[in-house]
Amino acid sequence: SAKTGKGIPELLENILVAHDWSDRADGGAEKGLRLAGGMRLFWIVRGHFDLGLRTTRQALDREGAALATAARGRALSSGGLLAHRVGDQESARALLEESISIAHSVGDHSGAARGLNFLGIVTFTRGDARAAHGYLEGAIALAEGVDRASALNSLATIMNVEGDPRQAILLYEQGLALARGVGSSSHEAAILENLSMARIVLEEYAGARASALEALELGESVALIATRQGVLEIVSLLAAAGGEPERAARLWGAADALLERIGGQRSALKERVMLPLITRTRQALGEAGFAAAYASGLALADDAAAAEAREWLRGAAGRG
Repeated sequence: SAKTGKGIPELLENILVAHDWSDRADGGAEKGLRLAGGMRLFWIVRGHFDLGLRTTRQALDREGAALATAARGRALSSGGLLAHRVGDQESARALLEESISIAHSVGDHSGAARGLNFLGIVTFTRGDARAAHGYLEGAIALAEGVDRASALNSLATIMNVEGDPRQAILLYEQGLALARGVGSSSHEAAILENLSMARIVLEEYAGARASALEALELGESVALIATRQGVLEIVSLLAAAGGEPERAARLWGAADALLERIGGQRSALKERVMLPLITRTRQALGEAGFAAAYASGLALADDAAAAEAREWLRGAAGRG
């Protein structure tokens, strides 16, 4: 069901039942930690950031869960990324530092790479670019397969924010090849979304549209809510750049509504790229016109917004 996107409510219910069962099962602390560590991608791509962080913290705080095991290290790593996604960077840092320490102590190289990757993202968000580069380079050196794809994606995004989109695209393409090679739809969609942003920075709008459409269609095929939200933002920016201010404002409203619903935080890169394009949109529509279009987007159903974005991307691609 996770592969097709069907049965997601039932899957979520089963995860929560298993989480509660860990409170009373023999060896439940370790089982709960394994569940928490294994559910990271589910929480992220389905947009359940708050719920994922809450259940992960409960698993970490459960009696018997304090031993420095690989399972605890991986649960800490998951908790750190989720804390980052809800904007709690200080908690994220603390969770990830403990995760990395445990991973090194138990010889979990994959876990260490994952923790370093996430700590790099958090450290950059906290304003220390040099340290962030060091963590991410360490992650890439340790990581293999999908973990390496993820670390390349993170480093590329930082380079894009820092003003080197050409180098970022090279790293995104390396990560994309790895994600496709191991068949990770969630990582592939995330990299395509970021690749689209790099092309927007370069004003390569045709390439940006193609990457965004591929990300959206892949995300919709496997119910990746976070990808849907991110691509709505991208289509809004592309519409603004293409002289369609009403559509840009409406889809920005739809993207904001979904972002609030999933409890996420907008990336620094999108904030930076967004400002001039949204300012242009406000000027084109006037404050009243912008407010009306934005409000219509806030009220737009998620499925309708995604359908509009997909059809616009397909049409724009057809127009060249």
